[in-house]
Amino acid sequence: MSLFSPMESIDKFLFKKSDEFKESGSYQKLADFNSTIEQDSRDLFNFLLSFLFFLIPIALVFYFFMSYRSVKKSITKKEEVAQEADRFMNIKNKTVSILRPVLSSPKVNSEADFLAQVKASAGMMPKNEIILSDFLLEQLQDGLVKVETNIKFKNAYNQNFSQFIENLSTKKKVLFIESNIKKNKDTDLLEGSLRVVHFSK
Repeated sequence: MSLFSPMESIDKFLFKKSDEFKESGSYQKLADFNSTIEQDSRDLFNFLLSFLFFLIPIALVFYFFMSYRSVKKSITKKEEVAQEADRFMNIKNKTVSILRPVLSSPKVNSEADFLAQVKASAGMMPKNEIILSDFLLEQLQDGLVKVETNIKFKNAYNQNFSQFIENLSTKKKVLFIESNIKKNKDTDLLEGSLRVVHFSK
């Protein structure tokens, strides 16, 4: 849209109002008054009248022009804000879509919550031998919760431990960062720790 397109309609409006004023009784009274005053005063009056007729349209044009610029700037600013909001929503949606395969429920609110979920996945593992250490819980945006911790265990048979790992991975969507597993020489059973990351919502 051209910057001067609204000025054309303003000019038409001003000329129309000027013609209406000339046809009004007020204009005729001014003309009659003008004919009764002396020539010097009449010249001054004509000058002032002409000046007013010239100044008022310019003032109105300037006012409408500044108003138009202000409105246009406001619209541009709102468009920029909307674009930033769209960009943020796109990033957010991409983040959620990336995390969705590893998001678990129910939401973890405390160390006790997560320990209960781990023990629920233990299967035939001795649940009283499973503990957590170095537990970290972080509240992310939109209700996402990240947990990072060590899962310590002992006295586990190989088959039971394998099932435990599968349950954590598939049902609780736990991500394994590192592990330290060894076989106890006295009991011939597995013991050690798993460093894991877990996301829930």
